[in-house]
Amino acid sequence: MKATIYQVAEEAGVSIATVSKVINNKGLIGTDAKRRVLEATKKLNYHPNEMAKALTGQKTKMIGLLVSDLASPFFAELTRNINEQCRANGFNIMVCSTDGQPEKEKNCVSALIRQGVDGFIVASDHYPKMIELELKKRELKGVFLSTEPEEEHYAMPLITIDNYEGACQAVHYLLASNHKKVAMIKENTAAGKIRYRAFFDTMKEAQLPVKEQFVMETDSSIENGYECAKRLLRLEERPSAIFVSSDLLSGGVMKAAREMNVQIPEELSIVGFDNISICELTAPPLTTIAQPIRVMGRKAVELLVKQINGAEIHNRTHIMEPRLRIRSSTSFYDDPKEFIKK
Repeated sequence: MKATIYQVAEEAGVSIATVSKVINNKGLIGTDAKRRVLEATKKLNYHPNEMAKALTGQKTKMIGLLVSDLASPFFAELTRNINEQCRANGFNIMVCSTDGQPEKEKNCVSALIRQGVDGFIVASDHYPKMIELELKKRELKGVFLSTEPEEEHYAMPLITIDNYEGACQAVHYLLASNHKKVAMIKENTAAGKIRYRAFFDTMKEAQLPVKEQFVMETDSSIENGYECAKRLLRLEERPSAIFVSSDLLSGGVMKAAREMNVQIPEELSIVGFDNISICELTAPPLTTIAQPIRVMGRKAVELLVKQINGAEIHNRTHIMEPRLRIRSSTSFYDDPKEFIKK
């Protein structure tokens, strides 16, 4: 059972008011009384109630983290890194998974506010306009992470990756590896749409067609990647490479290729996006576009802590650079038709 302020007062032989003054470092307290109170709190392992701190306007050293999908390996890794950075800065986190649903987002914000959090980090695959409005209305500090804004002006600092540049890197690499029949499986998210635009523009720049049947759109999951890949690999003229807009979807693509006896990378090259830790464990290891997850988590905590401590954040947009990580799921494509022509 947790110790109470009443038990501390009894143990120290002082009044509750004296215990409160010592804990909150307010008022004039005698040295002996202060020593006895501190010894009692240590002996009883007493910790002040965080809600009580919030009600008196004190910092609770708690950060609310709203995540759109905790089941996603990308957001799970991001959450772990944010937690590490919070602890390094003397903060704890309270996590809510919103599933990207506005009603859940609203409920999570209200619940975390009741717990007296000092600020919010919102990690989402869509721009949570409702959360932005709610935090602005309540004059709460916040940072948006891994989201794509739907407009130019937003109230909170934003950390994201250059999705367009990352997708361009992926497609350029496949084209440089002699792939001309390149398909894409894109996520049904704001980032997925930007990655598709980069795919389309890069193919057009290379004067290569983007066939309608070579483009699939779906929600990010292994099963959805599996189903999309099966449809692509059953085509009479199937792609020699697939750019997949998340590593999670790529796992399903690999599963489908194995079941259909399509050799990776000899017959099919695959490039993912995110660089989650499992990429090095797939068979073969996955070539992907790396998001700097650790850097993004550190930056989010840094910006929020600065705001909590009263600093003004003048630079609202922080765009991280993607990096191509080449592994064994891709190779140079030797087109059989070119050998026939020769």
